[in-house]
Amino acid sequence: MGVGCLLTGVAGFVGSHLAERLLALGHWVIGVDDLSTGKP
Repeated sequence: MGVGCLLTGVAGFVGSHLAERLLALGHWVIGVDDLSTGKP
């Protein structure tokens, strides 16, 4: 079982790729983002 990670900014480019990589390595991820800087 992997390490748990709380990842902020997960909706962005870096955060989403990091979350995918951590999951692929067997870790569990809780992702948080406020979506304040995104474009609709």
